[in-house]
Amino acid sequence: MRKESAELYKDKNLYVKNINGDAGEIELKQYFSQCGTISSVKIMRTDRGISKGFGFVCFSNPDEANRAINTLNGILFHQKPLYVAIAQTKRERTSYLRMMYAKQGPRFAPQFESQGSRLCWENLCLQVRAGTSSLSCGTGLKMPPTVGALPKIPRD
Repeated sequence: MRKESAELYKDKNLYVKNINGDAGEIELKQYFSQCGTISSVKIMRTDRGISKGFGFVCFSNPDEANRAINTLNGILFHQKPLYVAIAQTKRERTSYLRMMYAKQGPRFAPQFESQGSRLCWENLCLQVRAGTSSLSCGTGLKMPPTVGALPKIPRD
């Protein structure tokens, strides 16, 4: 059922993020209606009803959805610039990101290895492997092979 639903709304359903917490679904629908006929609007909320800052707007056809992307992406709505894009499933998004990382070359490609993990911290990639670890991302620097042991930070 879910797959059929995804196909039904493909290229019509938009992902919208950076929605200000004081904005409601009615306002969002009015704002996006300048681009075409809207089937549904949903702002995602916590169990307490607080906005999570993202949502979905579904248009009646793909042309209207594309018009909304081209018109409203980056435009201020309640003092915040909206990010508007075609909604993707997790599988589609993962596939797309892998393809984009592959185009960037091995320096930026995420590594899915059983021997270790790749962690990124402030754009500095530390690859941890059994017995060795080294700074990557082209620095050429080496670290001592102390897997799992991080230096203790003194507390005040």
